[in-house]
Amino acid sequence: MKFIASLVVVEDVDTARYLYETLLGQKVVADYGENLAFEGFSLHKKKHFEDLTGVSTAFRCNGFELYFEEDRLEYLEARLKAEGFEFIHGVVEQQWKQRALRFRDRDGN
Repeated sequence: MKFIASLVVVEDVDTARYLYETLLGQKVVADYGENLAFEGFSLHKKKHFEDLTGVSTAFRCNGFELYFEEDRLEYLEARLKAEGFEFIHGVVEQQWKQRALRFRDRDGN
């Protein structure tokens, strides 16, 4: 078996696309309307995903994160603040000396 990508369920694909493509600089590799694939992860519209799976989807999960690397964390933090994103925490240094910034997308993921 080969792992391909993570999938994040979102209320509005266009709103989520703005975050990942415009603010975080991720490249779209396929656009299926209700499903949008980036390199390494995909976004799927909640209503369509629920129709496919028959399972209700809840937001604000605290047990999963998408991990990106960025050298200009203060710049990114300022851009995200200006856009009104919710932060889990601002720029901090982890015990292993890596700097990190955690925030939620518009759906609380």
